[in-house]
Amino acid sequence: VEDLFYNIVTRRKALKNPSDEYSRIVEVMSRYAIHNSGVSFAVKKQGETVADVRTLPNASTLDNIRTIFGNAVSRELIEVCLEDPKFAFKMKGYISNANYSVKKCIFLLFINHRLVESSALRKAIEAVYAAYLPKNTHPFLYLSLEILPQNVDVNVHPTKHEVHFLHEDSIIESVQQHVESTLLGSNSSRTYFTQTLLPGPAISSSDFVKPSAPGSLDKPYAHQMVRTDSKEQKMDAFLQPINKPLEGPPTTISADGGTRNQDSEMEDLTGEQGYFGLRVGSQELFYQIFIYDFGNFGVLRLSSPAPLYELAMLALDSPESGWTEEDGPKEGLAEYIVDFLKTKSEMLQDYFSLGIDEEGNLTGLPLLLENYVPALEGLPMFILRLATEVNWDEEKECFEKLSKECGMFYSIRKEYTLDAETQVSPNSGQQNQELSTDKSWKWTVEHVVSKAFRTLLLPPKHFSEDGSILQLANLPDLYKVFERC
Repeated sequence: VEDLFYNIVTRRKALKNPSDEYSRIVEVMSRYAIHNSGVSFAVKKQGETVADVRTLPNASTLDNIRTIFGNAVSRELIEVCLEDPKFAFKMKGYISNANYSVKKCIFLLFINHRLVESSALRKAIEAVYAAYLPKNTHPFLYLSLEILPQNVDVNVHPTKHEVHFLHEDSIIESVQQHVESTLLGSNSSRTYFTQTLLPGPAISSSDFVKPSAPGSLDKPYAHQMVRTDSKEQKMDAFLQPINKPLEGPPTTISADGGTRNQDSEMEDLTGEQGYFGLRVGSQELFYQIFIYDFGNFGVLRLSSPAPLYELAMLALDSPESGWTEEDGPKEGLAEYIVDFLKTKSEMLQDYFSLGIDEEGNLTGLPLLLENYVPALEGLPMFILRLATEVNWDEEKECFEKLSKECGMFYSIRKEYTLDAETQVSPNSGQQNQELSTDKSWKWTVEHVVSKAFRTLLLPPKHFSEDGSILQLANLPDLYKVFERC
């Protein structure tokens, strides 16, 4: 490459000095040389006779690592291989054993043969190594993942350096467990280096000064101390209730597997909260998930296809639909809704994972959160509003309104959740089923939805302006009042 950006002054000025740019080139080429064993790579400065990187065409991946990073790294590496047909991915690579550690983590990650970064995967693997390596030391990692191209989203970073992919949490968990089992099996022998204590002047016990407790100077004042921990967990978070199948279509379901202007202060608040208003936040949460993961959803597959005609008739029979005799017969409107949604089935399937077959049956819904299924009592009105409330002529407005309608359907609405105290039937079997359903909903709200509030929701500014969230108390002010008690 010669005269790079010669006619674009601003881009040319952004380039650093040649030495820095060359070191970055060497770093990238070294990583691709390791990944592409069997291909010879050579990198050298113009005018120099000795190459800074040179690999042989018949060298293996381990040979290339030895050439670039040295024998001290290559002799401590363990080969890892993993294939998971459930999530459609393969992994291979080399990781360092418990005898090797460096001050800075060396992580070479290739996804579909592209050099990328994944902070979530890095943190998950380093969490495993934390049990084996000394404090403030890190491993060497080279991993190559092959994932179905349609499951990988590369447009999440301006430089295309980071990627997201479908079933990301599950794939990272599988890789983490495989690395942990590999390290556990290779931990039979460890090498420790010791140093002989050199003689020195004797120190009397009176000269010894006890060090102060760490962090004692940073102790908060009593009126600023928050005495509850938002990260505290309960045992029932690990005891997921069994979801028994509900009887009758379309209520039986099994899983196959843009945010607006946010308020930074509200984001910090919700990130540390222990509970968030469901009615206010759940609709906004699911709307943001639809925008952020647009066209990249899993599928909740209906065990029995639900006829759109029957769903439309149920919605029209509901007072919420606002149907009057002037609107025409319900049967004709229901047939129109079925025919209309069938013409949009391909787009709904591609972008929203909303499955509609040729017979006019609903076959699947988008999977937004693991272990979360929307209340299917709202499904009839959802189908009706898709046909009547969405502007299908303008693309941007169409997608935005579709996302809002989906967010409304997935949100937690009071009229669709069971209250065990008011809806207990005299029949013991029905009573047990309702209590089980109510318990399942409570578990889902506490351990699935509330967790998503803390990690995924970006609260918009209007939350603090329209009364959606109000300040009820201020800890320093309360302390002024009750300090004397």
